[in-house]
Amino acid sequence: MGLPAEPEEAEALKLYEKYPPGMVILFAHNIRMPSQVRTLCRNIHALPGNPLVVIDLEGGCVNRLKSLLGDLPGASEYGSWTLTKIEALARQWGVCLADLGVDADFAPVLDLGPAAPDTGLEGRTLGDTPDEVIVRARAFMRGLHKAGVYSCIKHFPGLGASTLDSHQDLPRMDLGLRRMQRHLRPFRALKGDSPMVMVAHGVYPALDASETPSSLSRPVISLLNRRPACRGLIVSDDLEMGALKRYGSLARRAELALRAGCHMVIISHEWPTIPDIARRLRRVRLDAALARFDAWRTTPPSSWNGTDPSGRRVHEGRP
Repeated sequence: MGLPAEPEEAEALKLYEKYPPGMVILFAHNIRMPSQVRTLCRNIHALPGNPLVVIDLEGGCVNRLKSLLGDLPGASEYGSWTLTKIEALARQWGVCLADLGVDADFAPVLDLGPAAPDTGLEGRTLGDTPDEVIVRARAFMRGLHKAGVYSCIKHFPGLGASTLDSHQDLPRMDLGLRRMQRHLRPFRALKGDSPMVMVAHGVYPALDASETPSSLSRPVISLLNRRPACRGLIVSDDLEMGALKRYGSLARRAELALRAGCHMVIISHEWPTIPDIARRLRRVRLDAALARFDAWRTTPPSSWNGTDPSGRRVHEGRP
């Protein structure tokens, strides 16, 4: 769940005591000064179940810490750096996040560039080829993990071919299976060594003939269980996004996403809906998802060691 700005922040935290989420997401409106963020993170961790504190920090246009850190380079900029510099940058950001009390960063982006205009991906891609994205994303992940912060690869199975912004509309990727494999390659390479995978909202006819949005699609999400299987959490993108506006209430969307194989769902702003969602989810078998989350919580970020799927350490240099 997201967290609103003051004065609703305290009201939302009180509701979360009764309906504790697994994660609480901070936005720019929650970030005022370091001491305030540290206190807020302590209050969140004190909620029942000790929820994780998560933030979006990719750099560039996705920078929730701008009030503290100022402008930061975006992925399309630092993607041209050496892998050593990418790792150092991510580690620097991770140290800052850990100092504030933040547990996880919804980054890096694995979508292939170049991003089409008005898709919301402009400036956020690490490269235009699978090989570029794989090695650069792995370096970024390794930097975060060394700082004690979990990473999250997104947006599975890839939005690089989209022409619409899923915040507003439902993208449709009319790619044949062979072309779709190119967008899947970074996820296939990194899903076994990633603490979290975020599932996009998009239609992929080559992967699900029913044309169900990927975040609600069991055929799409089940691809993450193919070898090397995803060992981390499978998380939906924000269920409030315009891409899912035709798929019922937030409670209905949450039910569909969890039935399809997500372990967690994101709802960024509509925090008052949490009682309705909790009631709706009583009809869903969540034992496996909860067991996955409990086991995941015992695996520290440093355990996600940045090896390739064969177990070999990756090269420390340019891709």
